[in-house]
Amino acid sequence: MPLLSDTTSTTVSIALVFISAMFFAYCLAAARRPHFPPGPKGLPIIGNILQMGDDHPELLFREWAKKFGKIVYVQILNQPMVILTDLEVARDLLDKRSSIYSDRPRFVLFSDL
Repeated sequence: MPLLSDTTSTTVSIALVFISAMFFAYCLAAARRPHFPPGPKGLPIIGNILQMGDDHPELLFREWAKKFGKIVYVQILNQPMVILTDLEVARDLLDKRSSIYSDRPRFVLFSDL
């Protein structure tokens, strides 16, 4: 007498193939991830939300800055977040290079022509 019926073994086989395909797709997507600044590893989907504390996130950011550098990359619920932990780095990126990082299109007015 077999342990599993034919329909149960088929269902288990399909589930294993599906889980394997999802794992392979996740690994492939993680390998193609663009190069971001260093940061703590997060969990799939929820990212680093469990590492974020309720009180005094600046203390956690300071700890990450000591470990990963002045620019730290995290993901919170699949939303990318870049943490700038140094005033000079923040001024350089947000002031001096703002045109590079801005997604706003440049509007040319008739008076500018």
